[in-house]
Amino acid sequence: MKWPAIVRFDNSDELDAINDESSWQQYAASVSGCCELISSDGTVYSIVSDTKGRNTLQNSGTEISVENAVILAQRHMAAQAHCCVSKFNAATVEEVIAAIILLEQD
Repeated sequence: MKWPAIVRFDNSDELDAINDESSWQQYAASVSGCCELISSDGTVYSIVSDTKGRNTLQNSGTEISVENAVILAQRHMAAQAHCCVSKFNAATVEEVIAAIILLEQD
C-alpha cells in the first residue's frame, strides 16, 4: 500500500484524501457505503467490512490509469467549483493525488 491515497465513492464525484496509514485507521471507522481506495501507485482497493464490522482494504487486482485518475480529479474539482478544471493534467497517479491533497489544504 503506497500512501497517500484517495477514496472514491460510488455515484459521487467527491473524493476524500487519506495521507497515511494512521489517517486511514481513523477514516475507516467512519466510512460506510460502496467505495474504493486508490493508492499513489494506482492500485485499487475495495473497502470491505470484516466479520467484526471493521472496514478493511482488499486489493481488487486492478489499477487505475493516469488518464482515468485525471478524469476523477477533474470531476472532483468541478464538484467543488474550481475554475479551469479542464486544464488540469498530471503525469502520474501520485501527482493526481498530491494535487487533490493540496486543494483540500486551501
